[in-house]
Amino acid sequence: MAEQLDLTTPVASTGGTSFWTVDSLHLFKNKEIISIVLEGENGERLTLGYTGQVATDLMIFLNKANLSVKSLHKRLLEKLVADGKLDGTVSGVPESIPILISPGQGGLAISGQILTEVHD
Repeated sequence: MAEQLDLTTPVASTGGTSFWTVDSLHLFKNKEIISIVLEGENGERLTLGYTGQVATDLMIFLNKANLSVKSLHKRLLEKLVADGKLDGTVSGVPESIPILISPGQGGLAISGQILTEVHD
């Protein structure tokens, strides 16, 4: 089971979603924006994020983080809980997923696709 945030209270407006998983992460360094897209058990999507200095500080922290100790998804989910944006506990184990890192507009977009080539 992939890492997920098990919600303390299911979200009734989404058909009873009881957990969220990280679907994508978008980092916009120059604009100081982090966008975290979550997906619920019924395919629902929720976008949460950070702006300004908080976003910049989080980008620096994530860039320097030892992800072999704690996964990126777990760190993101725990941060959302710590900041009061969501309420629940993280469960599951990290999964190995291929990623695509695409530069553009002063940021990076990471999604579950295989990286084949990078062009400037």
